[in-house]
Amino acid sequence: SRLPTINRMVATRHRTLIMDNGGHTIKMGWNTDENPRVIPNSIVKGKNERKRVFVGEELTECTDRSSLFFLLPLEKGYIVNWDVQQQIWERSLKGESQEESRIVLTHPNALVPAVKDESCEILFEMFGFGEVFKSSTAGLIGQCKRQSRVVLVVDSGFSFTHIVPFLDGTIIQKGVVRMDIGGKLLTNQLKEWVSYRELNVVEETFVMNECKEDACFVSLQFDKDAEIARRRGEENTMVREYVLPDFSTRQRGILRTPARTFEEEVQKIRLNIERFSIPEALFNPSNIGINQMGIAECIVHSVNRCPENIREALVQNIYLIGGNCKFANFQQRLLEEVGSLVEWKVSASGDMEGEDPVERGWRAGKRLVNGGSIERRFVTKEEYAEEGEEACARAFLHFHREDVERERRI
Repeated sequence: SRLPTINRMVATRHRTLIMDNGGHTIKMGWNTDENPRVIPNSIVKGKNERKRVFVGEELTECTDRSSLFFLLPLEKGYIVNWDVQQQIWERSLKGESQEESRIVLTHPNALVPAVKDESCEILFEMFGFGEVFKSSTAGLIGQCKRQSRVVLVVDSGFSFTHIVPFLDGTIIQKGVVRMDIGGKLLTNQLKEWVSYRELNVVEETFVMNECKEDACFVSLQFDKDAEIARRRGEENTMVREYVLPDFSTRQRGILRTPARTFEEEVQKIRLNIERFSIPEALFNPSNIGINQMGIAECIVHSVNRCPENIREALVQNIYLIGGNCKFANFQQRLLEEVGSLVEWKVSASGDMEGEDPVERGWRAGKRLVNGGSIERRFVTKEEYAEEGEEACARAFLHFHREDVERERRI
């Protein structure tokens, strides 16, 4: 590995920004912060405030969040609109000094290089960071868990679901599996179903995303829950009303059991089987017409592409990150389904308790920085000026490529 330069040795005394750049939100904070800021990764225009756009966390200043139009820098998990991304970063870093600072940035290109990456150019030349380290969000977890030798990271977020196996902190590339199902698709599916059955909410992406978060859960017994949802009256314990926000007295919707008494007119939608059918798409994509394996099958497929002598250890150290992991019963259902498909005991990583799955990547980055384990992995501004993207590719793209090589390392 490369020896630290004088500049790098000096930089360790300066603070480091950790920025987990997700498709839905950016988790951003310095290595000295206890918690990250969670910032919408979008530029938003509201129908009732035509003269203004809301960049990043300015969305909290929008008084009417109905019928919002979103301009997103990421598509299918990759940054494709760099101008939009730069504007959001600029607003998020407003008032912060980047001089003599470093940054840890998550970027899916560090997992599966697929699109042109302009992040180093922007971070060095536009923002003036002295050093940059890039990794996928899963990669931060994998490096943080090096002491376990092997870990299987399940990253189920806004744009996709990735299954990523690690050996000694390095990605086993052959075992990486991607599902094209994430929170955005689930929200769109909920909008479509509610619009078809009850009320046109096609333009209410923001409100229906909150509705999904508040109302949906993963079923542990899908057929039984579906039978309950078909019952009438009080025998149907699944049905709920979601009272939509009016953005004067209510800024967020309210989930409740159906009201039996007359009340003042409120706009509401009835949710029944949708509550657990939406997250079910993660486990059975064919239910919504997507011809892909479910998340449990993807995990088994990933494990079977890894060296045989680490497969058992992988399924006994599953680490969950991403917003979809917040669905009630998600972890239990996932472990049960994987357990039914393999011959070994299946378990989740023991150090996830009490952490928000959305913030786990950021917290892993903070631990890596403060523990000094990635100290030599940063690329300096001088190295980038001399070698350009080659310096970044050499520093950040590390994979176990051949089974033979992996077997030799165990």
